[in-house]
Amino acid sequence: ENERQMVKSRCVGLEERLVAAEERAFTLQQELERAHTEHRSEQLSLARSQREVSRREQELEEKRCKLEGDFSELEQSLELTVVARERAEHDKAALLIEKESLLAC
Repeated sequence: ENERQMVKSRCVGLEERLVAAEERAFTLQQELERAHTEHRSEQLSLARSQREVSRREQELEEKRCKLEGDFSELEQSLELTVVARERAEHDKAALLIEKESLLAC
């Protein structure tokens, strides 16, 4: 009878440990599912951020190309202005020489 009582007590102890282990497994499963959901959410957020970064990089590249084009146009315009100014100064000098020669006559 005493041995039977010990076995029964041992079985009850094992059953309690089994219930505790099942509860722990359930809790761990819930935590795993929550972590998986959170991870998936973070992946989606990261993908959105990466798309936004790519879009912004594309916009910046387009702006850079436009600015390079604008700069090139301004540079050409400046060169034409310098050439026109040099021609005007040359023409002015030629006119002054011509004027002096006409006045000398």
